[in-house]
Amino acid sequence: MIDDKDIKNYLSLIDKSNKTTSSDSSLGRKIDTTAGSDYVIDPSCDIRGKERMQFGKGVVIQKDCWLNIAFQQAGTGPMIIIGEGSNIGRRCILSAANKIEIGKNVLLAPNVFIADTHHAYQQIGIPIMNQGITTNKDQVTIGDETWIGINSVIMGKVKIGKHCVVGANSVVNKDIPDYCVAVGNPARIVKTYDFAAAKWIRGCWEDDLLHHLQARGDLVDFIVPFHKLKVLQVEVSSACNLSCPQCFRHIDGHTTGFFPRALWEKDILPHMPQLSDIHLVGIGEPFLSKEFFSFVQDAKLHKVRVHTTSNLQLVDESLADKIVRSGLDVLSFSCDAARDETYASIRVNGTLDVMKRSLNLIRASKEKHKSITPRLVLNFGAMKSNIRELADVVKLAKAFQVDSIIAFHDIAYVKDLKDESLFHHQALSDECMVQAKQLADRLGISLSVPNLFSRSPENVSHGEYCGYPFFHLYVNHDGRVGPCCMDFPDRYILGNINHSNLEQIWNSFPILKLRKEVRSNPSAVCKYCAAHGKMAINDPRHFFRFKGSGTYIERTLLGKSHGNYEKENHQDASELI
Repeated sequence: MIDDKDIKNYLSLIDKSNKTTSSDSSLGRKIDTTAGSDYVIDPSCDIRGKERMQFGKGVVIQKDCWLNIAFQQAGTGPMIIIGEGSNIGRRCILSAANKIEIGKNVLLAPNVFIADTHHAYQQIGIPIMNQGITTNKDQVTIGDETWIGINSVIMGKVKIGKHCVVGANSVVNKDIPDYCVAVGNPARIVKTYDFAAAKWIRGCWEDDLLHHLQARGDLVDFIVPFHKLKVLQVEVSSACNLSCPQCFRHIDGHTTGFFPRALWEKDILPHMPQLSDIHLVGIGEPFLSKEFFSFVQDAKLHKVRVHTTSNLQLVDESLADKIVRSGLDVLSFSCDAARDETYASIRVNGTLDVMKRSLNLIRASKEKHKSITPRLVLNFGAMKSNIRELADVVKLAKAFQVDSIIAFHDIAYVKDLKDESLFHHQALSDECMVQAKQLADRLGISLSVPNLFSRSPENVSHGEYCGYPFFHLYVNHDGRVGPCCMDFPDRYILGNINHSNLEQIWNSFPILKLRKEVRSNPSAVCKYCAAHGKMAINDPRHFFRFKGSGTYIERTLLGKSHGNYEKENHQDASELI
């Protein structure tokens, strides 16, 4: 039986070894620091052929273990490899004729026997002990995070996958796929993880589970440890005080609501320690949420960076003071015009004067509290009716001490706005973008602009098409979870935290499928993303995303010279999912 107290002593010694480079005789434990890797081997262990072994950082090899290089292969490579963080229980035996490789964070219970070969016995005229081994070409591999139960035997050419469980007293003589439980002599699979259902399932027959494993294919290659989730975007409000014609709220299926405190405490707050950033923003106006500043406070207590986006039409002196004192790191705001009339036509029910007054109140509060936060970011959605005002917006941003400006092309998610798209006014767009950029450079303010129509139409994204599904999730006000805020309307629903939790959703079937797609063949929703760095500027599928836009593109825009747009690929990006 594993002595928990002794294990704690080992782990404590590992931590102490970061501060020492020799042995600690007071604990009676030897610390090796080979190749800069710290690991612990109990002095009672019998290690034969250590020059052909490799131990990762944090490895613990407990009392009375025997590690043996049984057959000296030619070459200099290691024949026994134990990955970092793995724990080898008492009285375990590892004997390698070719190679035994144990992954990271693997747990071996006491009395486990592992050998990569068998003993020959076929010649009846020779004692078995003198017949030698069957082969020196096989390998035993045990994947990361696996647990091998007490008294288990693993022999021959065997590969045990990642995050597996081998039950006590089992004999493993054939492969076990990732995310499986196997028991018995010989060991057979009795459970596997169902990514579609996000739970472990039991099968009456091993063949049933193997069929299930075959169906899930290589999706297991796209599993990401939950601690890699570093950024959350939470839609604190989908309600808004304005009625902007280009807003996603006009798309079918939109519902109005606020993210509830109870759901926050159940499914967001517990994961705050692992996050680096949280974006408290969605389709609506975040300052309408009564819980907004309590959410900010929770995040700042865990030293998480907080970002939100507002239309700045609700800010009074009291709210400005709350914004600054809350510790909010970044406040983005929408400003699509420098003239009152243009602003009022885009930000319906809002005024440019109110936005300017809000900026003054925030600036005064920052001065009062001697704060450099929140950093101010101005968002400019470019379209035909406002593009000529971009340079004046740059001047406005400079006057109000805005830190940076992001200009982007408005996407026609609503058919009535198709004529506003700058795809129809490419020369005008390029001219105004260049002028504004030159002015921003002279004024010393950062301005990010989209790629120019007059430049190469090639997509400027290289390598992995999108990294978001590997570190980021977007949580709607009603608990639905998607990959990002660019997915409007919502076509990638990965799960719902009202019915499951973020940890279950993080490696569920929908997100595994999405990760595989963005690594190889992104769907239309992702391929025609409007984010900076992904737009193929001469392809209309990035600009027109309303229902029926595929037909509109084919009938209206084909025949015109628009770079890399091809007739045979005129699918409607708004309807492919």
